[in-house]
Amino acid sequence: MQEDHGQALQNLEAAALVGDADALHNLGYMYMNGLGVERNMTKAKGYFDEAAKSNITAAFNALGYMYYRGAGVEKNITLGEHFLKLAGV
Repeated sequence: MQEDHGQALQNLEAAALVGDADALHNLGYMYMNGLGVERNMTKAKGYFDEAAKSNITAAFNALGYMYYRGAGVEKNITLGEHFLKLAGV
């Protein structure tokens, strides 16, 4: 299974380099959950921020979760709720 994550990581990184917003979100998800990479909430947030610039709903949801829970960022319920509303939650 680790090999699958490694190949996915390579493919996503290549797509992200050309601005694929879905790839950016998926990279954030991998870093948030430690899938094929060491868990790194700072990198996850950076990828989610970039994906959110393209209005990727899942990125808004992830950022909302991070801020609402204080997961890898300073807890900010107001900002968390803002992102969750953008995600339609």
